[in-house]
Amino acid sequence: MLQTEFDVDLPIFHLTKPILVKTSHKLEEAILNRNLPAMIFTGFQSNKYVNQELDRYQKLAVSAHSVYVFAGPAITGLSIQPEPSLTGSNIVKVDLAAEDVLCQEWFLLFLTDYFSVLFCAKERELPAQNEADRAFDTILTFDTTVIEHTLAILGKVLAHYRPDKLEQMRQGCSLFPPVLPQSGYALSLMTAFLRQTATYRPVINQLDQDEAILETVRALLHDSSQPLTALLVLLDLFDQQGYADTKDLQSLKEMASEIKTILTDVRQTTLPVSLKTNIHTQLKNLDGDDVLIG
Repeated sequence: MLQTEFDVDLPIFHLTKPILVKTSHKLEEAILNRNLPAMIFTGFQSNKYVNQELDRYQKLAVSAHSVYVFAGPAITGLSIQPEPSLTGSNIVKVDLAAEDVLCQEWFLLFLTDYFSVLFCAKERELPAQNEADRAFDTILTFDTTVIEHTLAILGKVLAHYRPDKLEQMRQGCSLFPPVLPQSGYALSLMTAFLRQTATYRPVINQLDQDEAILETVRALLHDSSQPLTALLVLLDLFDQQGYADTKDLQSLKEMASEIKTILTDVRQTTLPVSLKTNIHTQLKNLDGDDVLIG
């Protein structure tokens, strides 16, 4: 539902369930590690999977403005699954009907003052021997237009199932409108994503998804509009992941030249000491010392 409704052409890559879970956790740690106030929207195919993440979402709710958990009913044929015992006035549980197309998707959407991100996956209709083999068409984006459109869709779903919580969602979205990520967060989110895919590199190779992963990273870099962040991410591609190709090498050279020009201009310009100090502080925050995600 979410993927088919997007008005822009986003890179789609395939992930298996273990990579999907680990990547979701790394994105969630951007909130947990800093206790960031946020609006959190998450979707599960079944309450079975909500139960597996209960402790995590209770921790996320501690600092969150609000947490919206969308989930399909219990899976037919399995043993009796208890209803998730999510507690807290800022946690909204949305029980989807079995026929709702949103039950086919797994999604995570964060709105904070520092970044907005959408991680969305739809299960592929392929046979799987076990849970670990389940494959998903996946999107990861900072694109604020896409995120706004996703919020509109989720608002309609909430209006249908939980109209009593719609005003709460509207108020929260006014406090946390979609924003492009600040440099340190953009770098940490992308690096965390790349390192997860590198951990599962044999699976990525088997799925023939190297180029799709690269296209996603390029789209994230474009959306972040931050040359220095892009430079550091591409360096990570070369240094640790082994993903980047000659096209990225050329981009790397061009960005290095652009950044050198910017820094030269800054040094040669007469600026107030406080402003120069702030610029150097911002640059220092990108050097990897301020890691946001473990």
